Amino acid sequence: ESGSGIVLGAASIDSVNNSSFTHYQMIDFLALVTANAGASGWGFSWTGTGQNLAYRRSAFEKLNGFYPVRDRVSGDDMYLVQAISKTHKCTFNSDAGSFVNTRPVQSIITFLNQRIRWSSNSRLAAKTDWVFLLFLFNAFLLNTAILSGSFISSLQGDIPMVFGIKFVCDALVIFSGASMLHIFVPSIIFIVWSVLQPVYIPFIGIAGLIGKFTWKE
Repeated sequence: ESGSGIVLGAASIDSVNNSSFTHYQMIDFLALVTANAGASGWGFSWTGTGQNLAYRRSAFEKLNGFYPVRDRVSGDDMYLVQAISKTHKCTFNSDAGSFVNTRPVQSIITFLNQRIRWSSNSRLAAKTDWVFLLFLFNAFLLNTAILSGSFISSLQGDIPMVFGIKFVCDALVIFSGASMLHIFVPSIIFIVWSVLQPVYIPFIGIAGLIGKFTWKE
């Protein structure tokens, strides 16, 4: 788009091997991509996926490239999106011809390490974008409340309603994203993903803040 300094593209996990674990990764990644696309539509430039990101060379050089984040092991895509969008327009490319696939990881340990590494970038959100930080905090707080409330007798009666509302909202995000990317989401895997979120999100969030992950060692 004319005047854009950086363009966000969509990516999805290649589910060609049709395994349940691959479909789980696909749904989890789809939630991130769709939420980010929606935020972009509302004028918020939070992050992007390095598999599908384009930017003007002049804007990149004005930032001195990746030099300001040379000591980080992750988050260079988030840095570019937030830094360039401060001085240039940021847009999302919804053209189906621009969508790309990325390979799934092969083990649960690798998957968790990857997600923890991504989560570790949230430590920078407090310094860069308070709206993004609020979004991340709300997701963490809601899932933590569902998990902890399940063990508190006075709150257990409210948990099904809260989880049900969250389930519907998640379904709207996931299936609208699937429609945009022209991919199939197995309903049973989506249900499993939804049930695991109240455990998965607090664990990944806390581990990311601590910075406990390994990558390319």
